[in-house]
Amino acid sequence: MKKPKTWLYKWFRPLLIAYIFILYKPKIINKHFIPKEGAVITAGGTHERLVLDSLMIYVSTPRIIRALAKKEHFEGPKKFFFANVGCVPVDRGKGDDAAKQTMIKLLEEGNIVNIFPEGTRNQEGKELLLPFKKGVAVFANKTKATIVPFAINSSWKPFKYDTVVEFGKGFKGSGDIEADTDRLKNEVGQILKKLKNIEWGRRWAIKSKNDKQSDLRRKL
Repeated sequence: MKKPKTWLYKWFRPLLIAYIFILYKPKIINKHFIPKEGAVITAGGTHERLVLDSLMIYVSTPRIIRALAKKEHFEGPKKFFFANVGCVPVDRGKGDDAAKQTMIKLLEEGNIVNIFPEGTRNQEGKELLLPFKKGVAVFANKTKATIVPFAINSSWKPFKYDTVVEFGKGFKGSGDIEADTDRLKNEVGQILKKLKNIEWGRRWAIKSKNDKQSDLRRKL
C-alpha cells in the first residue's frame, strides 16, 4: 500500500479549527502530553463515538494526524478528500494486513496516528466503553511508539459549548499485549468517568439554580 498523501491537510486543518471553535468552543486539557516529535499513537474513546470526535484530535495538535478510514470513503466524490489528508483505507470486514503494515511503517517513520480502540460506535450506550481491540498495543510494541490515552465528552450540540477532550500521560508498550490493552482501557475509562462526573455536576448546579429562581418567583 502506498504512503498516504497529506498535502490537503494543511489547508483543511485551519478551516476545521474555525468550524470546531465557533460551533463548539472545546476545552482541550493536557494537550502538552502529546509529544512534539517521534512515533505516537493517540488512543481513546467517548461514550458514543461520532465523526466529530475524530476531528477533535486534529485540532489538538499541529502535527499531521494519520488515521484509518473505511475503504468506502475512498470511492466516489469522497475519495479526493480522504486520499489527500493522510487517511489509510481499511477493509473492516476482514483483517486488513496491508492497512496494518502501512500504519506500522508510518509509526516507524516517526509519525502520529489516531486510533479508537473500540473499533465501532457504542450505539446502545449501556457500557461506558466497549471492549478494546489489541491493535494499539500491537503497534506500540512493534514500533516503540508512545501511547497517549484520551477521552472526549460532548453533546455535540452547536453553541452549547460543553465539549471537552482530555489527554493522559503517555506510556510505552511493556511487551505484554493484554496488559497494555487493559491499561489503555482503564486510563481512558478513568478520564471519561471524570469528564462525565463534571458534566453531571454542571447539570445539577444549573438545575439547582433554576429551581431556586422558580421558588423565588413563586414567592413574589
